[in-house]
Amino acid sequence: MTPQFLRYEAARFRGMARVANRESSKLRLLAMATDYDARAEIADDMTKPMPEEATPSGPSPKLEEAVKRLTELDQGGALLVEPNGRTAREPKEASLVERRPLGRQR
Repeated sequence: MTPQFLRYEAARFRGMARVANRESSKLRLLAMATDYDARAEIADDMTKPMPEEATPSGPSPKLEEAVKRLTELDQGGALLVEPNGRTAREPKEASLVERRPLGRQR
């Protein structure tokens, strides 16, 4: 979504809040408008070109660390699966059930 679209939506939610009858609806719509404004600010920051001096040569260390943490499996926090109760050793056999006629009896 472009920053212009996000700002347009924020203005639309503010307009809806002005005409809303219930206070809870007004608050919800204003919160949505604030959220869209914040998203527009973030989108603006991402689309701004960086100055030549500040352009990093590679990924930032913070980004590399975040990606590393997300991609590595943490063995200390791994879930241990332990069966509770009995486990089926052989598949259950299917049984046929007599079908009842549909509709009303005559």
